[in-house]
Amino acid sequence: LDYAFIDAQEFAAPQVPQSLSDQTLSLAGVTIQTVLVQHSFPAYGIILKHKSGFSCVYSGDTRPCDELVEAGKGASLLLHEATHADDMKPK
Repeated sequence: LDYAFIDAQEFAAPQVPQSLSDQTLSLAGVTIQTVLVQHSFPAYGIILKHKSGFSCVYSGDTRPCDELVEAGKGASLLLHEATHADDMKPK
């Protein structure tokens, strides 16, 4: 089993870490794919596809993003988190 710990600070970096962009990993019958999404800082959606055909797409809050839509077409389940800090409320 190969794995790597990624410092959370990489997600807030001004440039997209090349190690995370459009990666695919297969493990125990599940394919895990990352896709860059449109956010105020570099962020990723995740597509999980099980060998049985079940698939799940997860993303945090993102602007409309063709890459995520394309990667998640036909998904069994979409999880889309969309929150923001109180200090980001419109005035």
